[in-house]
Amino acid sequence: MSCLLNSFFKVLKSLLKHWIVLFGLLSLTIPLRAQSWPMFRGGPQQTGVFPGELSLPLEPVWMFEIQEGVVATAALEKGVVYLGGRSGIFYALDLETGTEKWSFDGADEIHSSALVKFGKVFFGDERGSFFALQASDGVKSWTFQAGAGIKSSANVQGDSIIFGSYDNFVYCLSAQQYRRSWFDRK
Repeated sequence: MSCLLNSFFKVLKSLLKHWIVLFGLLSLTIPLRAQSWPMFRGGPQQTGVFPGELSLPLEPVWMFEIQEGVVATAALEKGVVYLGGRSGIFYALDLETGTEKWSFDGADEIHSSALVKFGKVFFGDERGSFFALQASDGVKSWTFQAGAGIKSSANVQGDSIIFGSYDNFVYCLSAQQYRRSWFDRK
């Protein structure tokens, strides 16, 4: 039995390594383009609760291959799915069709979940780069360099973006233009 379970998990891991599958999005009772899940666990309170309802059974609507796999969760805003891959490429995908709207080639593996706010997409990578991209076209607005990799998902308070890094610091940056709201590296 243990051997069978190990084989099952190896196959499952292999499938998940190369594919992200979004299940049942079209079966939500809320109109598809009106859905919003702009950050890890849905909102600043990180409750992980979505107010809509799902119709069962869930069926795959589309699949999009991402080389080297995906570690972070996707963010959803205005009919666009935002997520980064272990390949260092960050994607914006059309929610209804799964087609790529744009992509951005980052510096290293992306393990942090995206935050979509203020018309921008915020995320960090394993090299410690924290990016702010225009949500509409993926053009880089600014980059902040932390002292080590960023796996944490950013959160928002007012017009500030807050995230942590493996350099043992928590950063608070202005969302509109790069400037530190508070941070002291002594």
